[in-house]
Amino acid sequence: MNKLLTLCTTLLVLACISLPSPSEAGDLDRVAIGHEVKVLTGEDVAGDVVVIGADADVDGRVRGDVVVIGGRLTLGPNATVDGDAVHVLGALHQADAAKVAGSTVGVDGNVDAAARILEKAESPRRTTGIGEHSTALKVGRVVGWAASSVCLVVLGLLFLSTWPERSRNLRRTVEASPGASLLVGGLVTAGLFLLLILLGLTIVGFLAWPLILLATSVVWLVGLTGVCEALGDRLPLPESMRGRAGSLVAGALAFSLLGLLWMAGGPATALAGLGLLMVGSASVGAAVLSGLGGHPFGR
Repeated sequence: MNKLLTLCTTLLVLACISLPSPSEAGDLDRVAIGHEVKVLTGEDVAGDVVVIGADADVDGRVRGDVVVIGGRLTLGPNATVDGDAVHVLGALHQADAAKVAGSTVGVDGNVDAAARILEKAESPRRTTGIGEHSTALKVGRVVGWAASSVCLVVLGLLFLSTWPERSRNLRRTVEASPGASLLVGGLVTAGLFLLLILLGLTIVGFLAWPLILLATSVVWLVGLTGVCEALGDRLPLPESMRGRAGSLVAGALAFSLLGLLWMAGGPATALAGLGLLMVGSASVGAAVLSGLGGHPFGR
């Protein structure tokens, strides 16, 4: 328990010291989280404009950078940006007369081309053969779900056969400390999300995204093997399927049913999202607490 409290305290401290304080942001900057920022025609912002989870509409002058995460960036005909214009997880609408002295950068590295493609896709005059409710799209989703389920089973069995003791320690950690696994996994997930946002504020930080996501995926997959095995142990399986491999396969297939709920839409999607969040957090927490299965936690 002392290790758990130390880990939680460390994560909270890191999260607090990573957030910029008002004095650090400066009076010359405009920083907003969850609400829109507008720089009107004739306005002159001496610092940067940073918006997270909302839109930014710039039609004046910004002497620093403009960074938008999770929202739309609009550069009007009178917009002048002395630094860079960066946007992540949102569209860019840039007028032909808008001026950006630095680089215009997006997640794909070609924001202008992506914006033109997006504008064409949103045009009511253009239609595609694959709609949101088309049969081809539904079949594609089912095929993707089946392929991901098979990959989960195969990778889980490979991990079980290669590192049986680590897999056993992961299962014991989930069974002995489900609450601690969920708590630590939630804190780690929130900390990683915050870290990705902070890295997204700089162009160089984008280079670290693939490495962090890859490492997180490995930790999640390792922990998920223990969660699936623990889940399979509690399913009413026939005697012929009893055993570690059978429990793992049954638990992985049961977990994959959340994917079908997700595709069903409506309240089922919300339920599936909650289930995926809880299972994912418990998987990451079990992997962290057990040192990737190096030792059981809670026993």
